[in-house]
This record gives sequence, C-alpha cells and structure tokens, in this order.
Amino acid sequence: MLEYKAEKDSRSVSLGKRKPIMSNDVVLSAALRNNLISLQNTQNDINIHQGRLATGKKVNSALDNPQNFFAAQSLDSRASQLTSLLDSIGQSIQTINAANNGVTALTSLINNAQALANTAQNTLAGSTTQASQTGNVALNLQTKWSSITNLAAGNQIIINVTDPTGGTNKLVGASYTTLAADTVGDVISKINDFNANAVPPVTAISASLDSSGHLNFTAANGGVMDVSFVNAGAPTDVASQAMAAALGFGAQAKTNLVGADRKSVV
Repeated sequence: MLEYKAEKDSRSVSLGKRKPIMSNDVVLSAALRNNLISLQNTQNDINIHQGRLATGKKVNSALDNPQNFFAAQSLDSRASQLTSLLDSIGQSIQTINAANNGVTALTSLINNAQALANTAQNTLAGSTTQASQTGNVALNLQTKWSSITNLAAGNQIIINVTDPTGGTNKLVGASYTTLAADTVGDVISKINDFNANAVPPVTAISASLDSSGHLNFTAANGGVMDVSFVNAGAPTDVASQAMAAALGFGAQAKTNLVGADRKSVV
C-alpha cells in the first residue's frame, strides 16, 4: 500500500513538471541564451559602427541621440550658410583683384606717359635745335639803315618768342623803331637788348650777321619765334613786304594784318 502511493506520488510529480513540447520550439540553456544575446548586441554594435564609418557621422538619426542629432542639423545649416558666404567673399575678392589689376595697369600707363612727357620736355629744353631765320641779302654792320633801299627811319621790328617750358623766358611784342642815325649794327644791338630789358631778364632772342653778312634771328631758348617788319612810314602790305625783302626775308615773309597795322612776318 505504501509502495503504490509512492508510485502515485512520483507520477503526480512527474506529470506536474512535464510541459508540452512543440515541434518548432528550440530549447536553449541559459548559457546559450546569454551567448546569443551577446552576439546580437555585438552585431548591433557592428551595424552602428559600419553606419558611422559609411556616413562619417557618430549620430545618423534622432534615434541615436536626439539632442546631438538636432544640434548637428543646426550646425550643418550654419556651415552651409558660412560656405555660401565664403563663396561670396571669394567672388568679391576676385572682383577687387581684377579692379586692382586694372588700376595698376592704368597707373603704369600714366607713369609711362608721364615719363615720355618728361623725356620730351627735357629733350626740348636741352635741344640744340632752335627756331632760326636767316636772310639772303648781304649786309654790313656799319651800313646806315636808312641808306638801304626800302629801309628808313621809323621802321619797326617786333619779336615774339615763346618759352618751351611754359615759364617766363620769353618775349611778347618786344619792338624797336629805327632812328635816322641807326646803322645795321645799331639795330641788331637794340634787338639783342630785348633780353636784358625784359622784366625779368631773359635769353630768348639772338640777332647777328653770319659770315656772309646775312641777318639771322634765332630763338635762343628753343621756343617758337616770329619776327614782324612794319614800315611805319608807309603802313601798307607792299611797303612792309619790301622792308622784309630788303633785309633778305622776302621769300619767308607773309603779310599779316593786325588792327590797323600792316606787317610782314617771318
């Protein structure tokens, strides 16, 4: 009797522990289950790191870290704005550089032009080439002025000489009216006195007879010169032209009317 009860009790215990086993169930021990979970966690970590390596970002979605994700989005937007601004600054710098190159080139052209102008001015100032007119009639310094045909007392010689440097070394309307006692030499001396009599004194005109006795007028300062002959006693074109011809300037002289005076200019 006691033995039967024991068997019954044993059966009861055995039936109480037994669970129905399904064909699809896999029974894992605790150790295997822990290993599986560890492998799953490792795979998740691998996936996360692969995503980070692929994108270069530690946080790729709001699920990874919401605070850092949205902060990163804000910073990306700001970086994009700064990049756009940097591009605009770069374009502005290129524009400024182009303008600077233009100004530099223009400055170089101005400097070259100024150098050419200075060279021309210095060449002109130091040039030995001078405005000069020489007659073709042989004269003598001692010959009385009024004894020469078509010359007389009261003849007027007017000289203008410009200053090539734009200064005051010039003559404007310097004139001499011949006297009855004048010789050719006296008239030449009076013309040369224009330099000393000018205010301030100048070195603008030189008058002389060359080795052949021809009367020569030269702009000593290298400027532009004109010499006018006026026959005051007979102020006509013919008389003034005859005066110029008597001194050897008939071929060069041109008749010019200034006011009521008729004069021949060389």
